[in-house]
Amino acid sequence: MGDAPKATLPGVRILSHAFGSKDVGEPLTRVGFLFVAYILTHVAVSDAYSFPIFTNLPLLVMNLGAYAFAFALIVLALVSRAELRPKAYLVLVAAAYAVLLNFLPVIVFQPFYRIDSLSYTHYSAMLILQGRNPYAESMLPSLSAFHVPADAWSPLESGGLFGTSPYPPLSFLVYVPILVAGMTDVRVVYLAFHLAGLAVLYLRAPPAFRGVAPIGLVMTLELVQYTPWGVPDILWVVPALLMATDLGRPARAGLWYGIACAFKQTPWLLAPFLFLWYWHRHRTDVRRTILAFGGVAAGVFLLVNGPFLAWNPSAWAAAMFAPLISLQAPTGLGLSTLAAYGYIVAPRDLFVVSEVGLLAVLVVMYHVHFERFEFTFWIFPALVLFVSYRMLQSYVVYWAPFLMIGLWMWWRTHATSNP
Repeated sequence: MGDAPKATLPGVRILSHAFGSKDVGEPLTRVGFLFVAYILTHVAVSDAYSFPIFTNLPLLVMNLGAYAFAFALIVLALVSRAELRPKAYLVLVAAAYAVLLNFLPVIVFQPFYRIDSLSYTHYSAMLILQGRNPYAESMLPSLSAFHVPADAWSPLESGGLFGTSPYPPLSFLVYVPILVAGMTDVRVVYLAFHLAGLAVLYLRAPPAFRGVAPIGLVMTLELVQYTPWGVPDILWVVPALLMATDLGRPARAGLWYGIACAFKQTPWLLAPFLFLWYWHRHRTDVRRTILAFGGVAAGVFLLVNGPFLAWNPSAWAAAMFAPLISLQAPTGLGLSTLAAYGYIVAPRDLFVVSEVGLLAVLVVMYHVHFERFEFTFWIFPALVLFVSYRMLQSYVVYWAPFLMIGLWMWWRTHATSNP
């Protein structure tokens, strides 16, 4: 057996046949079972090390249940002569379990907000209900109001704190209904969006990919932990996922994209690549297609932002372009760490130029080599943000579900062109 050509080995023949056919649902579902099982155990042990869950019987039972669920999924993944593809929904259930498994201990043991962006957006929603413009107010009172730890504040390079609202309006308008209903902790909104994102990935994936699709939103421990922390990206991710899975319907995709852009600036970086995608994919009706997508997206964005633009144009503009013009101290990872820790001397403007320059290079490359890079543009915003003055892990990990979509977009094209 050791001297046999690799192509004749039984396992290689099975995998070759499975992945060489259009229907890869069975092997992918088994991979999904294994992957999500270990995500469950990873979250379970992280909870045990981070919180005193042994003092809370329901949380302890839930933690032990995660291990039981994981072991069952592992056994199922390796069972012979069984069709697991119809049971792909178990991956969705396990992914949702992992999100809840991490969310509940944080809410129980940390009844404060861990990051300033969450306190800023909550406070902004409170100001709206008082008839005050959040973009014209200081957000610093929210730090003490929501007991945000000092190590989570955002310092300025010159000293002091960054204390204005830096996000588009939907980032805080989304809380208004639950505040009116009397709720006091807006983190439940993040949980609802995370679970909704898992459902979008599962329901909109091609049947063959449903066993792995939900993994896109639990692929790393950060993706699970950021939800109860209140990292705002999950809010734009969900409408952007709907956009990504609706690209074949330009007007509907534009609706979702406009909503995503009204939550945060990050998805703005997708705009040139989305227009180029439509340009190359809809040559026969490119003008109508781009107008449908861009017109609806711009209309939705202006509908949400218009009142705040009219209320105080300069304050609104300062918030929209805060990622570029705010003088916050560098933080996170990325190339700026070389300057932050004194290895090189480089002005902030150099990083801004690097962002703009890299974006331009990627746009040209995508246009010229579209056939080669068609499905890669989902990661381009992370590349651009990696060379910015502030590069947080959230700028990278939240593209994971879109990479999953890019993978099945490639598969659909490959399966169609290579029967």
